[in-house]
Amino acid sequence: MAVNSFNNFTDLDAVNGVFQQEPRVFAHDASPIVVGAVNNLAPGRGLDMVNAGSTYSVGDTISLTGGGTGIVVTVRAITGVAGSGKISNYEVTTAGSGYAVNDSLTDPGAGAAQFRVTNIDIPGTARRGACVYIGNGGGNITVIMESGNEVTFANVVSGQFLPILIKRMVSVSGTVANVLALY
Repeated sequence: MAVNSFNNFTDLDAVNGVFQQEPRVFAHDASPIVVGAVNNLAPGRGLDMVNAGSTYSVGDTISLTGGGTGIVVTVRAITGVAGSGKISNYEVTTAGSGYAVNDSLTDPGAGAAQFRVTNIDIPGTARRGACVYIGNGGGNITVIMESGNEVTFANVVSGQFLPILIKRMVSVSGTVANVLALY
């Protein structure tokens, strides 16, 4: 049997005896879960810049291609000699969907910046996972639990609350839609 780091409890703060960290009975926030969305709250905004490209200006928006769909990066700062326009800081303004860790993303335009996806976890789950609410439909969901284990929950239905702590939604089947992360 494989042992993961969660079993050592080194990744999480202790819960027992610390009033402020006791398990919550009610959620304080909710956000939609999108399978394969880049986690723009992770270090590097869920991306690693492989090539800073050239000819960019502050405020440019770049729709990257490769892997999933819909990711948009906005250039926040540039560096370079004599206006070469290399990206030095960026923001993920649209997280997209359908990406996998290590997907290679490229600006198809003249700037040719390149990125690699580093994190598609649900934003806000770096220390604790999120519970799940199924908004519509029914079917199966496959998730990465807070422990790091991948699990499939069969026959989830519309309006169902799952009191589990997950870090990532891997896939949905059937008509499951409008899934929310509850924090």
